[in-house]
Amino acid sequence: MIEHFNDQSLARRRQWAISRHQGLEGTRINLQVCYQEEVLNYDDTEGWLIEVHEEEIPKLQVQIQYAQISMEMDMFSKSDLSAAFKDIGAQEAEEEEIEKEVADEEGEEEEEGAKEEFEDAKEEEERGEGEDKML
Repeated sequence: MIEHFNDQSLARRRQWAISRHQGLEGTRINLQVCYQEEVLNYDDTEGWLIEVHEEEIPKLQVQIQYAQISMEMDMFSKSDLSAAFKDIGAQEAEEEEIEKEVADEEGEEEEEGAKEEFEDAKEEEERGEGEDKML
């Protein structure tokens, strides 16, 4: 009778442990799904914020430019307006020149990188030919 009682008790404990394990496994899976959804939501939000940021910058730059022009117009009399417009044109030309210089520098960097890759590939090929000759 005691042996039968111990067997039943052991069976109940095993069943409880199995049930508990299954419950915890279900909880783990639910938490994992929630985590994955949060990561996706975060990525979506981050992408949206970047998009809004990129859309807002040009708008703000235009507003600033208009504010500067308005301020300059207030500062100059009508006779000085042509000089102010020339200054704005000169500023734009300077900005274009800076942008061109940056683009040229980036092009040079890309060209140097390509040359380095070519030299590396050439060295690898020469090493491979040298090893083939040794064999």
